Amino acid sequence: MTFLEWTHPCKTKTGFKLTNGNSKDHRPDLKQLVFSLSVSSDGAVPVHHKVYSGNRTDDTTHIETWKILNDITGFPHFIYVADCKVCTSEQLDYIVRNGGRVVTTMPKTWIEYKTFIESLRIKKKKKQYLWRRPIPGSINEYETFSIYTGEYSTRKKEYSLYWYHSSVKEKFDRQN
Repeated sequence: MTFLEWTHPCKTKTGFKLTNGNSKDHRPDLKQLVFSLSVSSDGAVPVHHKVYSGNRTDDTTHIETWKILNDITGFPHFIYVADCKVCTSEQLDYIVRNGGRVVTTMPKTWIEYKTFIESLRIKKKKKQYLWRRPIPGSINEYETFSIYTGEYSTRKKEYSLYWYHSSVKEKFDRQN
């Protein structure tokens, strides 16, 4: 038996199922699961986890995860850092409406992203230096971070946007 306590192949006592899902490797022959892990900001200590069936999309897990973290912390004002799958109206609205704060990356499919990138092609924007750090594995090379000056927000709900620049990300983008 594993930690999931299998009752029969591909199903646990709690109903968790290894199922066919949408593999990023495009491997429909492999069964999958979705593993959600939340860690603290001080040392990446695991705080909460949950396993979902493989056909569950990760863009439907954030409200449940945020509610549990809110219960654990006892207050909603912690900063919820997540990947871009949290960027749905339903999830952002729920978290913000209940006093939460979210830090994430914006999906490239959002009109705000496309508009900002196009504006950079037309005219150079001012940036404010934030900090730099050594690039792991290199000698005397640094990654520099800046933030674009100005006030930006989403068109819907007017959530604040902060556009950051990374010298390493810029180099990576140019190579691709």
